[in-house]
Amino acid sequence: MRQLLLIFYLVFGYASVFAQVQEQIDSLKIVLSNQGQGSIQRLETLKKILILVNDPEETIYYGEKLVEESGAQNQKGLLRRGHTSVGGGHLNLGNLSKALEAYVNAIQAVRETSDDNAEGHALLNIGGIYYEYGEYLRAKNYLNQGLKVFKSLSNNILIGKSYVRFGYTYYALNSFDTALVYLDSADYHLSLADGYFKEMLGVYGKVARALSFAGLNEIEKAEKLLPGIYEAFEENEIYIQIAYTQVELAKAYRRQGLSKKALELFENSYLLSIKYGFKNVIQDASKHLSEIYKSYGNFEKALEYQSTYHIYRDSLINAEQIQKMADLRTEYEVGQKQAEVDLLTTEKRNQQIIIYATTGGGLLILSLLGLVFKNNRDKSKINKQLEVQKRQLQSLNKSKDKFFSIISHDLRGPVSAFAGVSRLIKGALKNNDKEGLLEVANEIDYSVDHLSGLLDNLLNWAMQQQGHFPNVPEKLEINSLIEQTAGVFSNMADGKSILLKVNAPDQLFIWADQNSTMTILRNLISNALKFTQEGGEVTVESRQRGEMAVIEIADNGLGMSQSTMENLFKLNGRKSAFGTAGEKGLGLGLQLVYEFVEMNNGAIKVESEEGNGTKFIVRLPLFDEVSERVLV
Repeated sequence: MRQLLLIFYLVFGYASVFAQVQEQIDSLKIVLSNQGQGSIQRLETLKKILILVNDPEETIYYGEKLVEESGAQNQKGLLRRGHTSVGGGHLNLGNLSKALEAYVNAIQAVRETSDDNAEGHALLNIGGIYYEYGEYLRAKNYLNQGLKVFKSLSNNILIGKSYVRFGYTYYALNSFDTALVYLDSADYHLSLADGYFKEMLGVYGKVARALSFAGLNEIEKAEKLLPGIYEAFEENEIYIQIAYTQVELAKAYRRQGLSKKALELFENSYLLSIKYGFKNVIQDASKHLSEIYKSYGNFEKALEYQSTYHIYRDSLINAEQIQKMADLRTEYEVGQKQAEVDLLTTEKRNQQIIIYATTGGGLLILSLLGLVFKNNRDKSKINKQLEVQKRQLQSLNKSKDKFFSIISHDLRGPVSAFAGVSRLIKGALKNNDKEGLLEVANEIDYSVDHLSGLLDNLLNWAMQQQGHFPNVPEKLEINSLIEQTAGVFSNMADGKSILLKVNAPDQLFIWADQNSTMTILRNLISNALKFTQEGGEVTVESRQRGEMAVIEIADNGLGMSQSTMENLFKLNGRKSAFGTAGEKGLGLGLQLVYEFVEMNNGAIKVESEEGNGTKFIVRLPLFDEVSERVLV
C-alpha cells in the first residue's frame, strides 16, 4: 500500500508543488551561513529553504536544524514546521516509524500555537501513516479529526481534500459504495473552491471513483473516467499513480475474465514500476502476472514472475520497523493519559500550597474562610477528575490483558492451517510435479497474506486509545468475508482430509464491525475443523431471512452434550477441550463470539448432539441503505 501513502503525501502534504530554481536554494544557503545561530532571521531563512528543497536527505537535514534552533528560541510555529519537514523527508525515504514520530511531535507543537489549519494537516499526515500499515480504523479516526478542524474553518478546498482521502481509504477497505458517497461529498466541496489544488484534487478524486467502479465490476463506468487522467499525472511526473491505477484496473479486468486486457495493463504497470523503482507495485503486478501465465500454460514465464514477486516481497518485510511503530504508538497514547494525571496532580499540589500559605494570615480570617471553601471545592473536583483518570488507566490495562489473550487464541487457527503444507510438498517432490509445487507456493502466499492481515487487525485492536473494544459498523459483504476466512483454513482442512464447503450464492450486505465479524467467523470455522474427524465435512452457508443475514457453520464431528451447550458461552473456569487431532485451545473463542455477536446487535444459537455434529447459527443485521449512516 506504500504507493497510496506516497500519493497522499504528494497531494496533501506540506511539500511545495511548484518547480523551484536551484539558484534560489544556493543563494539562501549562502545567506544562512552568514546569519547568527538562533536569530529570528536565520529561522526564517531555514523555513524558506525547506519550502524550496525537494531532496529528502536535505529536507531532513535542514528540518532538524530548524527544530533544534526554533526549540531553543521557543518559536512553536517554526518548531512545528521543522518537525513536519523532517516527517516528510523520512516519508519519502520509506522510514515510516521516524515519519510518524516527527508528525506526532509536530501536532504537539501545533496544539501550543492554536494554529487550526496546521493542526488539521498534521492530523491528516498521521492518518496517512496509519493507512500505510493497514490500520484503517485509526487512519479514519485521524482523518475524521482533521475533517472536523477544516469544517470549523469553512475551508472547502481542505474539506474536499479530506473527503478524497476518505474515498481512497474506503476503496482500500473494499467498501466501494461508501467510497463513492465520500467522493460525491468531495466533488461538492471542491466545486465551491478554486485554484490549482482544486484541479489536482479533482484528478485524484476521479481516479478513486474509477477504481471504486472497477471494484464494483462496473468497468464501462470506470473506463469513461480515464481519459485525461494519465496525461495529468505525466505532466506532473507523478508516475507512481499511473502504475498504481493500471495495476488496480488490471485486477478488475481479471475478475471480469478479460485476461488479455488485464495482462497488458499488468505488464505496463510492471515495466513502469521497474523503471522508477516502485517496489510495492512490482510485487503486486508480478504476482498476478505469474498467475495469468500459469493459466496460459507458460510455466517458464510464471516461475520468472513468481521469483520476482518473492524477491520484492521479502525486501519489503521489516518486522523491526513495525515493532518500532507499535512501541511509539503505545508510548504516545499511554503518555497522553499519564500527562493528564500528572497535570491534575500538580494542580492539586498547588491548591494545597495556597491553603497552607493563607492560614498564616490571622488578620484575613474571613477571606481565608472563603478561600478555604473555594479551594476545598476545587480540590474535590480535581480528586474526582483524578479518580476518573485512574479508572481509565485501569480499564486500559485490563483491555490490554484481555487483548493479549485474544491474540494468542485467534492466531492458533490460522497458524494450524499450515499443518498440511509439508505433506503436499513431499507428494509433489516425489512425483516430480512442478505444477503441483507452484500450486503449493500459491497456497502458502495466500495463507501468509491472510495471516498478515489478521496480525494487522489484531494489532490495530490492541492499540485502541480509548481502552475498550472498538465498534465501527459499516457496510460489509458477508459472503466475501466468509470465503476469505474459509481460505485461511483451507490448508488446515486439507491436512485432516476434511471437505470444507462454502455455500454463499447471493450478495448479502450487513451492517457490522469488520474486525469483530472476522473474529466470529474465524473462531466458529476453526472450532468446526478442530472437532471434526479426518474425512469429515464442514459446511458454511449464508442466506437472508427477513431483516437479518443468517450464517450457519455445521460439521459432522464429535458434537456436544446438553450440559456442555448450557455453559458454552461462559468461561466459569472451564478448560478448552482437545480437538480430534490433538489441537489445543484457550477456552476463550466462543465467549468472544457471543460478546461480538451481541455487540453487533445480532444473535447466536447452537444445535448439537453427541456423536452427530454441531451447527452454529449466527444472525446479523442487514445493511440499511441510508447514506447518512456511513458519513462521518
